[in-house]
Amino acid sequence: MAQCKRAAVVFAVGIAVANAAAQQPASGVKVLKVEDYLNYETVADPQISPDGAQVVYTRRWVNQSEDRMEASLWVMNADGSKNRFLTKGSDAEWSPDGTRIAYIAEGEPKAPQVFVRWMTENAATQITQVQHAPSNLRWSPDGKQIALTMLVPKEAKWDIPLPKAPEGAKWTKAPAVIDRLHYRQDRVGYTEAGFTHVFVVTFKNEADLAAYLVHPAHEAYVKVVRDRREKVVVFDYWAER
Repeated sequence: MAQCKRAAVVFAVGIAVANAAAQQPASGVKVLKVEDYLNYETVADPQISPDGAQVVYTRRWVNQSEDRMEASLWVMNADGSKNRFLTKGSDAEWSPDGTRIAYIAEGEPKAPQVFVRWMTENAATQITQVQHAPSNLRWSPDGKQIALTMLVPKEAKWDIPLPKAPEGAKWTKAPAVIDRLHYRQDRVGYTEAGFTHVFVVTFKNEADLAAYLVHPAHEAYVKVVRDRREKVVVFDYWAER
């Protein structure tokens, strides 16, 4: 019986040593560590131009100073040659004629905005001024419109009446009312409640866009509907006389 116990102990020790040896990296093999994440880079979302000659794609990396992901657009020939930086941004989409790309980048106001870049002139312009990140850009077949999706917030109200705060008082915010299962996300925190709506951006040229954004009527309209966007439907259209 004692010999059986000694044999079992020796066998167990042998298995432990074998497992430990198996977990050790082979000589000259580098093992990924947590700090290697800071040098982590990815490429994604390759988009082939309509003529098949070029590929534009999104390259992402870690901003070590601000602890966030950064993105830029790169372009190369379809055979892999002439790989080069194009501009800051992500999620590019070619226009049907291949002369432009729509993409998302940081703009004004300080938030992700939609830009259009003319590929031959190397010129870009911001075509939205929104408060929430747009996504899923799609060109219309004639290249005159861009459809996108964007969150329209739905504020959950705190219905319990509270005394009015004295003038100049700095009270804490009202409690958050959570009525959905997915209310928080890793590396994001609490997500904003609302619904995803489809929007269409329509402009004939850059001059029309520039005139529209600074027009007093547009600025007044934005002030009125900014907090009521979920109740507003906007139609853009062109009329010929």
